Amino acid sequence: MSFEKEFKTYLIKSNKNVSEISLINGVSLNNYDNKFNIISSKKIISGSQSFVDTYFDIDENDSIYGLINSKRGSLIYIYSNDQYLIKTNILSFNGRKNSVKFPYIKKFPHNIIHVFFYLVNVSKTNYCTLFHFYYDGTTWYKSTISTLNYFLLTNFSVSWDNDIPTIFFLKKINKCSEIFLSTFNLADKKWTEAIPITMTKREKVYLSILKTTNKQYHITFAENNNNKYYCMYFNEAADNISVLNHQYIHLNKKAICSFPNLLLKGSTLYLQWIEGTVLLTCKSQNSGKTWSTPLENKQADFKPFYRCQYNSNNKTISYPSIFYTFKKPISPII
Repeated sequence: MSFEKEFKTYLIKSNKNVSEISLINGVSLNNYDNKFNIISSKKIISGSQSFVDTYFDIDENDSIYGLINSKRGSLIYIYSNDQYLIKTNILSFNGRKNSVKFPYIKKFPHNIIHVFFYLVNVSKTNYCTLFHFYYDGTTWYKSTISTLNYFLLTNFSVSWDNDIPTIFFLKKINKCSEIFLSTFNLADKKWTEAIPITMTKREKVYLSILKTTNKQYHITFAENNNNKYYCMYFNEAADNISVLNHQYIHLNKKAICSFPNLLLKGSTLYLQWIEGTVLLTCKSQNSGKTWSTPLENKQADFKPFYRCQYNSNNKTISYPSIFYTFKKPISPII
């Protein structure tokens, strides 16, 4: 069956209850018990938001929080627990001149908050600014990480060392998109100069980054090669990443690769992507040194399958996003 472009977010609580963020006819929060029986349903906001307009996560107390681009010149903070749902406008902007894309928020104990987003200038073709707002418990700090041109605006990816972020994003250099990296300095509340960590001189789209417990970055993206987008992969030690060291692995050379995605289950690393309407999966048992032959996933043969953001209070799970069918409980197709 085919890939359905219906994006949702699933947030798994400590008791295995599930909160679902649906983007059908606005943004809704649906709460289920651990057997997927509906407990409650609330419409958060009306509108026509997509996955580039929202982000949601779950805190250590099983409360839900997130950001929504209202499409009316405001970025809205959402907080929900078992008793109430709060909506607060945290940023206003001129909606005729600018648009917020890929909002992202991460909260830490002691009221530490990080907020990221692209602010797109709608009057300039393929031009935007990557912003960061940091709250240290008493004061907000605003930073411009980078201004950038892009081929296709795609997601950035944030990796964490405790509450210190490192961000990866695509930016045009020498007429092609390369992956850039920058790290936040907690002492002076500033970002290091963004540096390119690829220099293949080919256009790139999509980006999936996974940092494992051995402090190794696993990085995948789709890269243009004679108008075909190959699924590319490399890995690097987190303390030794540079533009010179990578050993790139081509995982497909036949068709267009869409939404490449990394996930870790136990000690097995999985890499999945869409080719047309087919879900392909390959796996590595040796931290990405070698990969199995990509195979069409049989679980997705007989029913539609979907892509979702997946955050859990089970910290042994590393599923930043997954492909899934509507099998309950929600789990990745691997």
